[in-house]
Amino acid sequence: MMTRKSIAQAANELVLQFSQVGPLDNPAMESLVTRTQEKLAARQIAPQNIIKKFVKISYALILQEKIKINDETFQVLKEMEKLARERSFLPFRRYDPWN
Repeated sequence: MMTRKSIAQAANELVLQFSQVGPLDNPAMESLVTRTQEKLAARQIAPQNIIKKFVKISYALILQEKIKINDETFQVLKEMEKLARERSFLPFRRYDPWN
């Protein structure tokens, strides 16, 4: 189990890493990355939920629009899936990753 701060930090790092290695030539994928970064910066929703939705939508975009991804991008998506399933020490408390 990870702390809430480490989950939030890992989510920000993974989205940044995806934006560097991912297929951003597609405008839909680029807007998805920017919306995800905005939601993570707002800190209103748990990062696990944001990353879970990001992975689901990105896989749908890859399949529907036949976007080709490299192995490094696929590994980043797999790490995001693991982070989406991660739980913090106290999941029943109000979410604030910086406390």
